[in-house]
Amino acid sequence: MLARLVAVTSGAGNTFDALQQSIVDGLEPYGIDTTGIVIKDGSGLSVDNAVAPAYLTRLFVKVHRREGSLGVIADGLPVAGRTGSLSYSDRFAGANSAADGAVFAKTGWIDTGYTLSGIIHAADGTPLTFAVYALGDVSDNAKQAIDTITTGFFRCGDNLSNN
Repeated sequence: MLARLVAVTSGAGNTFDALQQSIVDGLEPYGIDTTGIVIKDGSGLSVDNAVAPAYLTRLFVKVHRREGSLGVIADGLPVAGRTGSLSYSDRFAGANSAADGAVFAKTGWIDTGYTLSGIIHAADGTPLTFAVYALGDVSDNAKQAIDTITTGFFRCGDNLSNN
C-alpha cells in the first residue's frame, strides 16, 4: 500500500510498473547509491525484488542518526526480546537472548528467504548497522542462524565497526 501511495503521489501512476522509478526517486534524497535496486511489487513478496544488504546498512546509518524524517523508522523498529516480530518465542532465544533490547531491526520472510536488517547497540556501546540475508531453499532454522550472527555482531561491537 505504501509503495503504491509513493508511486501515485510522485505522479508515476498506480501500477506495478510505476513502483520502480518512484521508489528509487524517493530514496535519492538520502544520498545513497540506489544502483541495482529492483522493485517489482510493494510487498517484498516477488522473488524479482532486489535490495542489496549494503544499501540497507547505509540507510540504517542515516536512520540511526535520525536524518531528515528517518527517525520515525528507528522509533517503529521491532526490538529483540521486547516488541514486534523480534519478541516472538523463536527469536533471540537461548544464548541469543544476550542481545535482547539491543537489536532494533526489520524482519523479512518469503518462501525463498529470511532477512534481518537494522541497528545494534553493541555490548561495548558501539552503534552498528547490519543486514543479513539467508536466501534460497531456506527453513525456519535460518531465523535462528540470523539471530546467532546478529548476537555475534552485538558481542563484537567496535571490533566490527568501520570507525
